[in-house]
Amino acid sequence: MYSIAFDYSDSYSPADGTTIYFGRGLDRDANANTVRALFAGTLIGASVGIRPHGGQCTTEVVTVSAYIDGAATLLETAKTLVQTGGTVPTYFSNAAMSVNVDVDDVLQFQIIWPTWVTNPTNVRFTGEMYFTDDVDGAAQSAATANILTNDSDISAVVAEQLTQDSSISAALASILTNDSDISSNLATRGE
Repeated sequence: MYSIAFDYSDSYSPADGTTIYFGRGLDRDANANTVRALFAGTLIGASVGIRPHGGQCTTEVVTVSAYIDGAATLLETAKTLVQTGGTVPTYFSNAAMSVNVDVDDVLQFQIIWPTWVTNPTNVRFTGEMYFTDDVDGAAQSAATANILTNDSDISAVVAEQLTQDSSISAALASILTNDSDISSNLATRGE
């Protein structure tokens, strides 16, 4: 299992009725500030903390989802932000997810703001996504068996090459012995 952490600690004041995407930063454009998956796997859980540091906001409902390659998966039933002077975030989380993730998928959170009577101000964000990797025991065993088979094939090729090298060495030794015998015979005859 591995996780990816998200953080936005700059001051942000949301506009009414907008949708933002939280990845490497905040943006209304889902294609901006993206984080990319480095490994294939399964998203099994996610959590986002939202902390308004400004004045008291009203209690309209905020919706937060994990946003994987353009598809939203709700983290938790929509809820309101708790105003605590920025000391305690309101968490939106889901520990029972099962979303397939491929290498290079876009990983973000989608936040849908309501139309407030009184908007939150100076909002900060943190988030985390939790993944399992995509290698199961059977696939790993098959891959290992394939490597061992390839290693065995390579060993057979190397053994054959060594046999050929040994045969070549024996042939060269025989030629050198014959050359030596010829040289000796010629020397004996004075040629």
